[in-house]
Amino acid sequence: MENSPTYNIKDIARLILGSDDHEEFQTVWRQIQHWVMRGALTPLGQKHPGRGRERRFDANGVRQVYIIRELMGYGFSIDN
Repeated sequence: MENSPTYNIKDIARLILGSDDHEEFQTVWRQIQHWVMRGALTPLGQKHPGRGRERRFDANGVRQVYIIRELMGYGFSIDN
C-alpha cells in the first residue's frame, strides 16, 4: 500500500503561489503557521513536533488552506 503524500508549510505556500520566489511567499508561510497556532489548521501528528521537526499536512490540510484563504477574501477571520 502506498503512503499518501504529505506537505510541509513551505510546500503548501509554494503550491498556492507557484514558487517560493514570490514576494508574498513569507507572508503566506507565516499566515499558515499562525492558523496552526490558532487551531484553525491541524497538522498530522503533533501541533508542536519539536525543534527542527516540520509540521506535515495531507491533501485535506492543503485543501483547508485554500478554503481558509478563500474565506478570508470574504472577510472571515480566525481571530474573531
